[in-house]
Amino acid sequence: MNGLAAASLGWQEIAAGKPTKKETNRRPGWRKAVRKVAGRCSVAVSLLELTKAEHPPLAHCVHLCAMAGLNSLEAVKCKMQALQQQADEVEDRTQGLQWELDSKHEQHEKDQDDVAALNLHIQLVEEEWDRAQERLATALQKLEEAEKAADETERGMKVIENPAMKNEKMENQEMQLKEAKHTAEDTDHKYKEVARKLVILEGIITQVVRQWQPIKRQLIGAGPWARWRWPVGPRPEGGSGSSEHLDVLVEDKVVVFLKGTLEQPQCGFSNAVVQILRLHGICYYAAYNVLDDPQLQ
Repeated sequence: MNGLAAASLGWQEIAAGKPTKKETNRRPGWRKAVRKVAGRCSVAVSLLELTKAEHPPLAHCVHLCAMAGLNSLEAVKCKMQALQQQADEVEDRTQGLQWELDSKHEQHEKDQDDVAALNLHIQLVEEEWDRAQERLATALQKLEEAEKAADETERGMKVIENPAMKNEKMENQEMQLKEAKHTAEDTDHKYKEVARKLVILEGIITQVVRQWQPIKRQLIGAGPWARWRWPVGPRPEGGSGSSEHLDVLVEDKVVVFLKGTLEQPQCGFSNAVVQILRLHGICYYAAYNVLDDPQLQ
């Protein structure tokens, strides 16, 4: 009886219109059905209380009827819970779809703003293009006028340049003639300088040959030169080879190095003379300077 009373009390609250959990998500038809069943249960409980003391058998029958009503009520409750769960799922899906719809609306508004900005940019570019076309047309017109003026100026210059070109050619030829004369004078001066140096070299070589004549005689015979003719190494055997070498010493040219200054000129022997002197063991040539003679200097 206590459970029945509690159930009856709960359904009485529902029948009275008190809000329950997630009542806002329930459909109105199901709410009316629940109220109807709750009203019937309340009537059954009231009858049970009235007949409890007066008619016990009738109270037992009413109890059985109430129990049957409670079983039906449990089934309805389970059905309602299942439907409520489905409704919750549908609500969740609806909320998700609504969120997607809101996102698409926001994206659509953003795209519209971008399109408006692009249209404005295109409009500005078109206006700039029109201004550029106008400036180009003006520039082309000025260019045509400048070309016409240039053609007229060119025709006038051709008329004026005919005698001027002749004068310019004459001036160029005169300049070339002056340059050729200057080049010829430089070449002549250089030729004279080379000839003078050749005369100096010829005199130096002649003087050297004259100085080597006594040395040749000293090397061939005895005398004071015999003491330094072979200061290092053995004396070579055979007179014919020595005579040929001495002929080379006399006939070979002396290499004069035109280096240094006039106060300190440099001079030396040729390679053939140096080899022959070394062959005979003569070392005095290293300290001998052919330019010590004041006449050669």
